[in-house]
Amino acid sequence: MAVPVAALENSRFAGWTATPLAGDASSRRYWRLSDRAGATAILMDNGAPDGNGFPELRRLTRHLSALGFVVPEILHIEAERRFAVLTDLGSDTLGLQIRKTPAEEPALLSGVVDILALLGQSPTPPGLAVLTPQVGAAMIAPLFDAAAFDAPKSLRDELASRIRDALETQCDPPATLSLRDFHAENIIWRRNETGVQRFGLLDYQDAFVAAPEYDLASLVRDVRRDVSDEARFLSLATFAEKSGKSLDAVTTACATLALQRNLRILGIFAKLAGELGKTRYLRYLPRTVRLIREDASHPSLSTLAGPVEQVLRYVSL
Repeated sequence: MAVPVAALENSRFAGWTATPLAGDASSRRYWRLSDRAGATAILMDNGAPDGNGFPELRRLTRHLSALGFVVPEILHIEAERRFAVLTDLGSDTLGLQIRKTPAEEPALLSGVVDILALLGQSPTPPGLAVLTPQVGAAMIAPLFDAAAFDAPKSLRDELASRIRDALETQCDPPATLSLRDFHAENIIWRRNETGVQRFGLLDYQDAFVAAPEYDLASLVRDVRRDVSDEARFLSLATFAEKSGKSLDAVTTACATLALQRNLRILGIFAKLAGELGKTRYLRYLPRTVRLIREDASHPSLSTLAGPVEQVLRYVSL
């Protein structure tokens, strides 16, 4: 897609050079803008006027900023409200930093858990979608739409029913703001800062209210990269300590939420690769399946292990 020049007209960013950036799994697109003096900003295309996250981005940006987190400032809104220019938090993601210094991964991820602890202690913005057990069960539909489409209806219904029951029995009720796509590539590393200011937050406009461990599951059961056992265990232990829960309870909830989340992601990534031609997502599918199998094997999820394995037999990678 060409740079939308009209989006920058009548703004101080008119004439800036635009370099495309990697998009995410949504219809959003991004460019890094730069002027002759070296100043930079981010141009974001929401994909549709007002209908694909921009109002929520603005509202959630204000909310997270008020809580003391580092988020992009909205610098310019295009007249049709499809495009926005944001401050550039940098290009060094936490994932990149971990690849450079893998020995630091446990400390870095456990530091990120401080963000989740603060979110768990803070009120949620009104009007957000809520990940109830019923909603969570319905959200695995992309798995059958694009990956296991030959699975019989009886198996689909059984898996959805058992996901719903697991979310009901193994997780706390949804009451915590979840940024939802909370993983190392959506976090900017700010090495010269301290505390939660070391981490810049991106791509949170799809946030909803969920069980407290939802973003923890996204962070440590990441389909895009391997998380070391040491980093995962330390993150779980840190979350348990800060939330006042037992490690067993946190580990069980994390496995439950990761299983629900990654079943959905398996379908979404299969659709992106197969129907939309975004073949880069193919490389994530084997890891996604491995994580699904590992989490389904958790002792507290024994009723899910069989249906999950049956469904995976219909998935062709």
